[in-house]
Amino acid sequence: MPSPLHPTREIAYGVITYLAALPLIVLAAAALGRFLPNAPTPPNPAIALALRAQGFWDWAILILVVVVVAPLFEEVFFRGALYAAIRRHAGAGAAVAVTSLFFALVHTQLPLGSLPILALGIVFALAVELRRSLIPSIVAHMLNNGVALLLLAVVRTP
Repeated sequence: MPSPLHPTREIAYGVITYLAALPLIVLAAAALGRFLPNAPTPPNPAIALALRAQGFWDWAILILVVVVVAPLFEEVFFRGALYAAIRRHAGAGAAVAVTSLFFALVHTQLPLGSLPILALGIVFALAVELRRSLIPSIVAHMLNNGVALLLLAVVRTP
C-alpha cells in the first residue's frame, strides 16, 4: 500500500494515469464514430459555458468549477465512497465495473460520449485500486477536464 506521506508521488501517478487514459479515450471515440457515425450527442453544459465565457472572471469561475471542484467531488463520490462500498461487498472487479458504468451514465454526452467516459471511469477506478489513494484519480480527472477546457478555449479563439 502506498504511503500517504508521499503526495508528490501520488500526483505523479495521477499524471501517468491521465497519459495512460488518453489512447483509450481516442480509441473509444474512434470506435463510436466508426460504428455510430450519425448518433446524436447531447451537448455537455461545460461546453456551452466555455463558448459563452468572456473575460477573466468568467474563465476563472469556469476553471474553478470544471477543473477543480467537479473532479474533486466526483472522485470522492465515485471512486471514494461508492467504489469503497461496492468493493467491500462485491470485490474490486465489480467496483471498477459498476462505478465506471455509473460515471458514464451520469454524464450528459450519451450515447456517443459514453464509451470514452466509461474508459476514463475504468482507468480512474484502476488507479484507485492500484494506489489505494484518491489523489491519482483526482489529478487525472483534473488534467482531463483542464485539457478539454483548454482545447475549447483554443478552438473558440478567433
